[in-house]
Amino acid sequence: MPRRGAGGGRLDILYNNVGGGFFRQGEGSSIQEMGLAFWEQTIGNNLRSTFLCSKLAVPHLTQQGGGVIINVAADYRVRQLGTVAYGAAKNGIIGFTQNLARELWPQNIRAHCICPGLIRMPLPDDPIRPHVEGGLTRRGAPEDIAFAALYLASDEASWLTGVILNVGGGNEVLAFDRQ
Repeated sequence: MPRRGAGGGRLDILYNNVGGGFFRQGEGSSIQEMGLAFWEQTIGNNLRSTFLCSKLAVPHLTQQGGGVIINVAADYRVRQLGTVAYGAAKNGIIGFTQNLARELWPQNIRAHCICPGLIRMPLPDDPIRPHVEGGLTRRGAPEDIAFAALYLASDEASWLTGVILNVGGGNEVLAFDRQ
């Protein structure tokens, strides 16, 4: 869909980047040590907030003839390294995105999910540029996620919906071989 200039009160892209619950501090992170409050907070921070923001954006996107919703979960390795609550929430975001793409397809609203691997540091304030030093053996950079999001939100990806994009340097094929 063509993008009109900035401003004008339009909502073209919703980027749901939420988190919390990867680590459990204090009483422990195992399911036996995890309290219901931590479980509910983790599900709320990750899955419920993704649902609520999407729910509020859909009427605006529908009214203007379409748009893009990009949700952020975590790749396989990161989901497995986190707590059970974190893994459940991030897996939930993936399933939510797939069903959302199917549901919103007739309204020309595309829904995608980016699943980052381990990321090294915050995004710099400077213009983003590809981070190429170290190839696939390096830890991920915020720029890697930003470029994936830019592509999925762009007109070049206008015939894609329901994409679950792992941006983890090959974690999905290497499993736990990495240190």
